[in-house]
Amino acid sequence: MFLVNYLAVIVALVAFTVVGMLWYGPLFGKKWMKLAGFSESDMKTPEAKKSATTGYIASIISSFVAMLALAVVLNMMGINNALGGLIAGALLSFGFIAMTLVGEAAWHGKPALLILLNSIYRILGFAIAGLIIGAWQ
Repeated sequence: MFLVNYLAVIVALVAFTVVGMLWYGPLFGKKWMKLAGFSESDMKTPEAKKSATTGYIASIISSFVAMLALAVVLNMMGINNALGGLIAGALLSFGFIAMTLVGEAAWHGKPALLILLNSIYRILGFAIAGLIIGAWQ
């Protein structure tokens, strides 16, 4: 049986979401739009706004599941400290998420810089989430 600290999962979800809002907002939002092939006017259409709402909802749900899975994996690994959680979160996201994005991007012809930008966000976000969950295990 795996014991999960759901408060840690929720706090990790909030931190992951805040990192994403900063990453794709003031830090790299304009760069991301350019690399993804969007203009600011594209983002203001009713279709884009509807798509963004769906995207936010899907992101919150999928990120919650990811944080829950991270908590279970850290528990299985016996990690119960912030540093171990940070390292495990970063390594797991690099190995599984970032490398999956690289392979997928190669098939879809996405710019390497876009993949790098998306991958670094996830590595950073999962490292912070791992730190939070590891500290509270």
